[in-house]
Amino acid sequence: MADDDAPQLTLDLAKDRKSMRLALTSKGRIDAEVILNAEQYDAIIAAMMAIRAKMVPEVPTSYPIGSPTHGMTGTHYHFGYDPEGRQIVLSIRNSGVGWISFRFEPDKFQDMLDEARGMWGLNDLKSGDGPHR
Repeated sequence: MADDDAPQLTLDLAKDRKSMRLALTSKGRIDAEVILNAEQYDAIIAAMMAIRAKMVPEVPTSYPIGSPTHGMTGTHYHFGYDPEGRQIVLSIRNSGVGWISFRFEPDKFQDMLDEARGMWGLNDLKSGDGPHR
């Protein structure tokens, strides 16, 4: 089968921006399509992320310097604490994916803060050493 005949997945945003169309096309015709609202699309994103987490090769555990990554725009964050799991929760918003929450043991989170301080030349300032700037 030639590449031109291979099925293509197309995504289109509705003019009112309240829904999107996901269509499977081949040879210039629509073979199947579905219209999704934002909530339905969010559910698909979550399901795809769960499946990707089980695929091989796994997502690298070290940051892929020099490789393409998914840029985030409209980013917001929220810090929380899960007293039952005794974990710090950092939730980050991506305008395309939604909110993703990361859970850290307090010691791991402290390591992250210390590493960030090192990058900013603030190695002498540790948590609790004075007022935050």
